[in-house]
Amino acid sequence: MRNVIIYFLLFFSLAQPINAQQVDESKKTLTTDNKHFVQIKILDSTTSAPLEGINVRLILSTGNSLILTTDNFGNVFYDKESLKDSLSFIIKSFKYKMVNYTHKITDPRISITVRLKDSIIVLPEIKVIGRISAMRVKGDTTIYERKAFKTMRGDRVLDLIKKLPGIEYNGGKLSANGVSIKEIYINGLAIFGTNVQAALELMKADSIKTIEVYDTYSKKDKVLGDTLKSKDRIIDLKTRKTVTLIKQTLLQTSAGKYLIDKDTVNIKDKYIYTLSGAYNKHEEGNNLTLQLGFGDKSTSLGNPTEKNTKEINGYLIWNKHPKDFKTHFISTTVLTKNEYENSMYSSKEFFSTKQDETFFQIEKSRQFVKSLQLSSNNTFYYRLNKFNTITVNSDIKILNSQKGSALQNETKINDNNTYLSDLSQNNKGAIFTYNNLLEFKHVFKNRGSFLAGVALNFENMLGINSSIDTLSSSFNKIYFEDNGKGWSNNLKVYTKYQEPLTTHTRLIVNYIFIISNNKTTQSSTNIFTNKIDTLNTYDYSFRNTFNSVSTALIFKKNKFELSAGLRLVNLKQTRKESFPIANIERVNYWSLLPDLNFSFTAPTSRFLIKYSESTTEPSITELREFIDTRNSSHIKGGNPHLTQSINRSVLFNWDYFSILSAANLNFKFEATFISNYLTTKTIILTKDSLLNNYNIAAKAGTTLSTLENANGRWSMNSGITYSKKTEFLESSLRVNFDYLYDRIPIFINNDLLRNSTHKLATSCFFLSGFSRFIEISALNTAEIGYSIINKDSYTLQSISDKLNLGTRINFMENFWWSNNIIFQFYNANLPNSYRKEIIMNTSLSCKFGKNNNGVLTLAINDMFNQAKSIIITIEDAYIKKVRDEIFGRSIYLSFSYIF
Repeated sequence: MRNVIIYFLLFFSLAQPINAQQVDESKKTLTTDNKHFVQIKILDSTTSAPLEGINVRLILSTGNSLILTTDNFGNVFYDKESLKDSLSFIIKSFKYKMVNYTHKITDPRISITVRLKDSIIVLPEIKVIGRISAMRVKGDTTIYERKAFKTMRGDRVLDLIKKLPGIEYNGGKLSANGVSIKEIYINGLAIFGTNVQAALELMKADSIKTIEVYDTYSKKDKVLGDTLKSKDRIIDLKTRKTVTLIKQTLLQTSAGKYLIDKDTVNIKDKYIYTLSGAYNKHEEGNNLTLQLGFGDKSTSLGNPTEKNTKEINGYLIWNKHPKDFKTHFISTTVLTKNEYENSMYSSKEFFSTKQDETFFQIEKSRQFVKSLQLSSNNTFYYRLNKFNTITVNSDIKILNSQKGSALQNETKINDNNTYLSDLSQNNKGAIFTYNNLLEFKHVFKNRGSFLAGVALNFENMLGINSSIDTLSSSFNKIYFEDNGKGWSNNLKVYTKYQEPLTTHTRLIVNYIFIISNNKTTQSSTNIFTNKIDTLNTYDYSFRNTFNSVSTALIFKKNKFELSAGLRLVNLKQTRKESFPIANIERVNYWSLLPDLNFSFTAPTSRFLIKYSESTTEPSITELREFIDTRNSSHIKGGNPHLTQSINRSVLFNWDYFSILSAANLNFKFEATFISNYLTTKTIILTKDSLLNNYNIAAKAGTTLSTLENANGRWSMNSGITYSKKTEFLESSLRVNFDYLYDRIPIFINNDLLRNSTHKLATSCFFLSGFSRFIEISALNTAEIGYSIINKDSYTLQSISDKLNLGTRINFMENFWWSNNIIFQFYNANLPNSYRKEIIMNTSLSCKFGKNNNGVLTLAINDMFNQAKSIIITIEDAYIKKVRDEIFGRSIYLSFSYIF
């Protein structure tokens, strides 16, 4: 009998319409000063008690929604003018039935009473299945619910961020809706300062409750009253528990070996090792980072590269200031680095002209770098009073470096004549750099501000030595040794004035003055003849004077912002030479450059248009009618007829959020037009010739390179990105399409041609979120390229694709297995351009210690040709036989501990 009654009550309850609530639309006289308004009162249908804390979602005429919460008396109030002709709202509550109500507004004063009915059904056993809303918008803030995005145990915020629609992390850069993230807050506190990477890597994903994205002024700007500038976009991590201090001590080491073959000459096992330690302390107003390390820099876990780089580095970063920013701010950075790099690469270039002559060039080079660097940066900030601030910055850097390179060049003309040349160059020396900045800022009581600053830079080059060794099939062996030294200084004076003209309008005036001087002395000697090369021995000084006056008018009201600016720029270059010829050369440039920006920002969309102009000036050295013959097979010459380039660019960007579907859509378009584009003109001599402009005799096979101006350079880039949280495996999906068109004027011999390039690229990223124990990821990137020179000349076609498949499995609480397979290929209509690879990375990790912060990892990496079987252990003899197809393998043992 009891079950019959329960079923009857269940049937009766479900038979009620979903919006069968008692709604009283009676008009009442309300005691308020507002002239136009609507009042909604929420009551319990049984007790008639006012309901506090009930969310009412108002559907605006624009299609956007606004959520308000009832007060202690169960009331919510809306501005009637923003609703236009009708009132629509939705009421949802776990305890009460949903209300979906629309009412046509005919009176400026209206009061609606809604009585919510209880939706609880009494049953012997109840199973409640609910779905968490992935994201919502509250005002200008986008809020992500962490529970809607599953992460694996031990994951950091970085792993969580990759699953959020509209937020993208690529190459160490974080952005939201296409806008770069400046800071990451923790519960509204700037605990990490501007160190975004530290917040992503140190904070655990499980500790986060919600993630908020909004625009705001930095805390320092708020205290100083500098709220006239544009806001920064930040991410605010709301944690389950209060977080005010984060400390980390890290010890990490790895060792192993890999076999690599990139130069097709030598094959050998390379033993690698790394050892590093770090200490980080982060709290608002006090940030400290200390790190020391040495070993093979370029070799990451399971990813050997063709570079052999060893590095010893250490740095200290300290930021200290009170939370109110009222006293001082100190930042200290000390960096010491000893680096050695030995890399080998090759480049190939093929082109033809409309004549019968064809050229084919193959170029191979090898280089090494040794450097020792010591630097220190200190910033002192002092607030004199409420309106005045002084900032002092000093930066010292000492760099001792040695660079070497070897170049092999093969040139074929009409497939008959071949010219070979070898060039080796070695540079070494020391550079001392000192920078100092003094800045004063005053904020007026009426919210205007004035800023003035002086910056001084000094650089001294000590004992710069350069040697060049040339051997060619067409020329005698030539050896030059250059010894140089010099100094440079830079003085910058700048002012900035801001004045609010009206409530929504402000004026900005900037003035910048920069004067730079440098002195260079160099001697070049042929060691075989012991004669001074007068073309490359010189004693000269430079002076550049830069003046810029700019003004901008900014209008901002509600969601709209419009700014228009104009810059007047003057650049004067002076070159004074005392050897080999005493003379003075001057060049003067004037430019008037406009700037226009328009933006519209709403809770679920953002629209942006930008137009700007800039210039590129040739240096006075490039304007000299000189010639560099130290590499007799590759001669470089100056051009006194060069003019400045003018760059014009336009940008269009639109973002849209769909709250209901947890999706983000972005469209961008960017175009650049360059007049008087600076391009290199290269002439290859097919016979012995006399270069009349320079009065130099050159032999067949010589290349002469000069800079030239050419019109017709422009490019266009457009793209669409769509990201969404899907129901399939509760995954995050991101799809991107990009199209690039680039037209570049180029010279082939004396012919000015147009090289037009088309590229269509697409990428698709998938990351599962259905489990805390298994994660599946996939990233596919494809690109098709087509390049043509003046349509009836040489064309270059290329196609490439890269597929990255990954899996992570958490077997037990402390044991992890991850596997990553990359398939990629590239093909073009060039000789020997086809390339096909499969790369596999496998690792087994054991986590230990408090919060599983310690990690012991065994990683195996293998790169092999697709046609070969998947074998991790391959005999060295077999690799030597097919060294052009096998790129390498590695095995690593890594240990890291955080406490």
